[in-house]
This record gives sequence, structure tokens and C-alpha cells, in this order.
Amino acid sequence: MSEVINALVSSVKLYGGTLYKNNEVISVKRKKKTKFILTTTALTVSAKKIVVATHPVAFLKIRGGVAEEIQREPAFQSITSMPAFKGAAVYKEAWWNNSTITNFSLEPRQRFVSNSNCLGITTPYGGRGPNGEAVLHTMYMDGACSRRWGDILRISKSAVDRELKRGLEYKFGGPVPDPLDTVYQYWDEGAW
Repeated sequence: MSEVINALVSSVKLYGGTLYKNNEVISVKRKKKTKFILTTTALTVSAKKIVVATHPVAFLKIRGGVAEEIQREPAFQSITSMPAFKGAAVYKEAWWNNSTITNFSLEPRQRFVSNSNCLGITTPYGGRGPNGEAVLHTMYMDGACSRRWGDILRISKSAVDRELKRGLEYKFGGPVPDPLDTVYQYWDEGAW
């Protein structure tokens, strides 16, 4: 996803635009037909064109004629949310390509989709760390399964680690090594 952000930043700079970070937009108003006035928590900006890239729930907090006009649009109102959960783990090596652990090989960006144990999509990342470390996008789920993972994460990260290991062992059909590190994210406001 960082590539999308990098491309947006490059494009804005290429066309002479200015980026404002860490400023919550409070309102977007139209001044005449060709100008917009953005009011943030820190400053007011006048622009001919604007791009607002934000979560729809956050966008609903923005006031002003332009923002409210967008919020009334059927296309905007048709956006529905669903809770989502994502996990990733760093391993000493790419065990998913080891025939003594699995009976198949999983290549970078190849998806292993299974709803067993609410793991959903499992995908290896490309590249390796300086000592051969490998990253596995261990799970992505939305809906009821994501709520289940979110509930487990509220208990503790180690509880998710234990349940993830059990689920991966079932999914891959054999013992799975312990990860060097794991990262989890639960979006109760939803994925869009």
C-alpha cells in the first residue's frame, strides 16, 4: 500500500501541489466556482483543486458545503463498512516453501485462501531480510471472523499469536515455527 501513497505524493509534487500532513480538516467550502477553502486545526488553505484521501467515517466529520455535498451523493452513501482484521509475521525463514513442513510451495504474492479457522487470505511477501528473514501476511478477514480476531486481540497479542499458530498448522497441515515478531490490526469501523 505504501506504493500507492508514494505515487500520490510524487504526482502532487510533479504538478506543483502542496501536501499538508497531520492537520485534521474541519471544513471544505467553495469560494466562487474555481476555488476551495480548507480549514484545518492549524491553518486555512485556498486551492484550485483538492484531493481528500481519507476513511469515509473520518470524512463524515468534515463540515462545509463541499464536504456535505459529497456526503449526500448516492455513490458516497453506498459505501458500506465491514469490520476487518489483518495479521503479518516475520519468520527466520520462508517455511511455507519447505517441503518438510508443507506439501506445496507458496510463492510471493500467491494467495492461499481458506476460511478454516477464520484465517482467510494468507500471502507471502517478496524479498528477504539480511539474515534470510521472511514475512507472511498471515491472515486477512472481514465480517464475523474479523470480529472474532478483534475480540481475541482485546485479550492479548500473545492470545492471537497462539491461535494464529494453531490455525496455520491446520491450514498448512503440519507444524509451523514460532515467528520472530507479529503485527495485527483490527478495524472495527471497517474496511471499505
